[in-house]
Amino acid sequence: MALMMIISAIAIPVVNGVLDNYKLNSEARQLAEVLKVARNEAIYYGQTVTIVFYPNDNSYMTRYVNISGKKNTYHKLSNGIRYVGKTTFIPSGIERNPYCAFNSAGTPVTAGTVTLANKKGVKKYIIVNPVAGRVRISDNPPQNWN
Repeated sequence: MALMMIISAIAIPVVNGVLDNYKLNSEARQLAEVLKVARNEAIYYGQTVTIVFYPNDNSYMTRYVNISGKKNTYHKLSNGIRYVGKTTFIPSGIERNPYCAFNSAGTPVTAGTVTLANKKGVKKYIIVNPVAGRVRISDNPPQNWN
């Protein structure tokens, strides 16, 4: 019985760390996919598609303005996953929240980096290239990071 307790005491933090990293990777992939889909929809529909980030409540929303039949979608980050900082995207609108928008050519109107972190402080950077709109995930900040 004592041996099982010792093994459990060692294994539980390891398992929790693996789960925290899995959640972080999953959220980073999901956000990157949302950004890629927004870019593709902007091209397909010929209209601007915007992703608004809400750092204060760890969420984001895809906004469709002039696209018939498309509804805004809201996503809350998983428990234990949070934004680090306010993102490098430019704030806009009444709410003054940072956003990423793609125009009808798929070019980002605003580009930047979103940083996500888990409870252990491990970070993932979701980077939108300002020229081509390419979306990528990195373990390291972009080269031009301040």
